[in-house]
Amino acid sequence: MLAPLVIAMVIAMVLVMAVGQTRSDGAVTGTLLGMGVAAAGLVAGKAWRMIAGQARNPLGRPVAFGLTIAALLTVDLLRWPLLAGVLSLSLSLSLGLGSASVLLA
Repeated sequence: MLAPLVIAMVIAMVLVMAVGQTRSDGAVTGTLLGMGVAAAGLVAGKAWRMIAGQARNPLGRPVAFGLTIAALLTVDLLRWPLLAGVLSLSLSLSLGLGSASVLLA
């Protein structure tokens, strides 16, 4: 499944190294742009399928959507790396739920 992508990336990298300039070569630029669009489409399709799974989330649909929006804003607007954004949200959620359970007990 990954073989065509790997082959295309290797060819593109060999072309970049051979030519030395990507902006002047329309074929390399077009190939990389096309792969970027295809990757964005795959991510959007996976996100669409994951929405159905949020209905069965133990936290409930509103909390799950809220965390999704918070992760999107953290990564997109604040320009945090994905790992840092998700880890900070998970840490804050676990600390918040832990403190709430201590206060309610």
